[in-house]
Amino acid sequence: METALTELKTYKNMVSPLLNLPTDVLSLIFETCAESDKDGHVMSLGAVPWVLSHICRRWRYVSLSYPQLWKVVRIDAYRHHLSNPAMLKAWLARSQPLPLSCVVRFRLSPRAVGFYEDIIDIMDHEGITNLLLGESQRWLDMSFELGDRVHLYNLIGTTTRPFPLLRYLRVDAKFPPIHRWLIPHTFNASAFASAPNLVEVSVDVQEPLPAMTLPWHQLKRYSDCGSTREESTFLDLAKLAKLEHFVYKLHPRSFSNPQPLHLVNLRRLDMFGWPWQTIIEILSFLHLPSLEDLFLYFTHTVSSPDIIIHLIVDLQERSSCRLKRLTLPVNLLTSPVIPQVVQHFSTVEELHLDLTYHAAIWTGSRPQSHPALGNLRSKLFFPRLRALYFVIRSCNDVVIDEDELFDSIADIIRERRTPDLFEVQLERLSFDTTPRLPRKPRISANIPGIRRIIELCSDGLVLIEPVIDGWLCPVHEKARHWNAEPAYQDAARFGGSTAFVVNYP
Repeated sequence: METALTELKTYKNMVSPLLNLPTDVLSLIFETCAESDKDGHVMSLGAVPWVLSHICRRWRYVSLSYPQLWKVVRIDAYRHHLSNPAMLKAWLARSQPLPLSCVVRFRLSPRAVGFYEDIIDIMDHEGITNLLLGESQRWLDMSFELGDRVHLYNLIGTTTRPFPLLRYLRVDAKFPPIHRWLIPHTFNASAFASAPNLVEVSVDVQEPLPAMTLPWHQLKRYSDCGSTREESTFLDLAKLAKLEHFVYKLHPRSFSNPQPLHLVNLRRLDMFGWPWQTIIEILSFLHLPSLEDLFLYFTHTVSSPDIIIHLIVDLQERSSCRLKRLTLPVNLLTSPVIPQVVQHFSTVEELHLDLTYHAAIWTGSRPQSHPALGNLRSKLFFPRLRALYFVIRSCNDVVIDEDELFDSIADIIRERRTPDLFEVQLERLSFDTTPRLPRKPRISANIPGIRRIIELCSDGLVLIEPVIDGWLCPVHEKARHWNAEPAYQDAARFGGSTAFVVNYP
C-alpha cells in the first residue's frame, strides 16, 4: 500500500506546472531566491541552496548542476553555531568553476568579551579560513570580520597563495593591546600586494596589528577605519594615483610636517569620528582638483564651526575644485563667516545635514530649533540646491514628534520651492533617522510641519520616504538612504538584503 501511495504522489507531481518548468527557467528562479536569501549561510540548513536541493530529485539535480546557486559563501558565527567543514567543502565544490564572493563573521573570543559571557562558539575558525584560502584563485569579493583572532589575520595576511581575480577586500580585526604577546615577532602582511585586479579595499585593523601592504597604485576606493596612530596611511596615499573614493576615520593622532598630497582623481572624500580637530591637519595638506563630494561627520560637537568652514573654502581654492554634494553637521551652518564665503558653496546641488546635535541639545524636555535652519531659508546660501537630506537623531527610540523642528524645515522647503534667477528649485527631500534596535525611530505624518511638506509634494516635490499608515517609513531598515551606497554594493557582491548597518555613518 505504501509503495502504491508513493507512486501515486510521483504521478501527481509529474503533472504539476512548477515541476514541469524548463530547466533554464527553474535555474533562474533558484538563483533569484538565493540572491534574496538573508539567512543563506553555509552553516545553516535553512539556506536556500540546501533547501532547494532537498525538495525532490529533479530540483536536486538542477541545484547541484547550477554553480551560480553556490557562488556566494556566507559564514556568520553570530547567527549559526554549527561547525561542519563538510558543509563548506560541499558548497565550494558545487560552486566550481565560478569566482567566489565570500563574507565571514567570526565572534570575539571569550578572552575579549569576558570569561563570564554566555557564549558558546564551536566554529572551527582556522579550518574554515584554510578551506577558503585553498580557493584563493577564485576569490572575487572577500569580507572578513576576524574578531580578536590575530592568528587568522596572520594567516590571511601572510599567505603566499595567488589572488588573480580578487577585486574587493574587507578586513576587520579588533585586537586588545593587552594581548600584544600573541603577535608574531615576524609579520609581513603583504599577501595582497600583487593582486592584479584589486581596486577596492576596506581595512579596520586596530593597533598593535601591522597594516597590510596593498597594491596602492591600482586602488580606486580605499577605506581606513583602523585606530593605528602611525602616519603610514597618509604616506601610502601618495602612491594612490587612481584613487577616486577615500574613507577615513578620525583618531587622536598627529602628523609631523606632512607634505602636500595630490590625489588628482579623488572625487569623494569621507571623514568621520573624533576628535574633529584632526581634520585641520589633514585637510590643510590635501590637493584634490577632482573633488565633488565631501562627507564630514563628527561624533562630538564641533566647538569652532568657523575653522571647518574655512578649511572647506581653502581646500576648494587650493585645489581649484567645486563641490556638488556636501554632508555636514547642521551646527556648522551657524558659523558667522558663512555670509562671507557663500560663493564657494554656490555649486552645491545636494546638501545632507545631520541634526544629531539639534536633537541632543535639550532645555527642559524639548529640543530647540537650530539657528542654522533659519539660515537655510535664504537662497543666497546654496543657490543651486536641488536635494536636501536630513538625518535626525532622537532621544526617543520609536517616535519623533517635534512640531517646532518640522515647522522650521517646512518654511525652508516652501522658500526653496520658488524658482530663482537660475531657475533652480528644491526637487528632492528626505527625512531619515539614525539606526536603532530593533528598528529606526519613526516620524509621524500628522505633525503640522510634515503635513505642510506633504502638501508641497502635490506641486512636484519628491519626498523620498513614503507615507504608510500615518508614518514616514524609512526606505532602508538601517542604512541611511543618502549614504546607502555601501549597502547596495554589498548586496550586489554578497546577495541578501540592503537592510544592514554600513561601516561608517
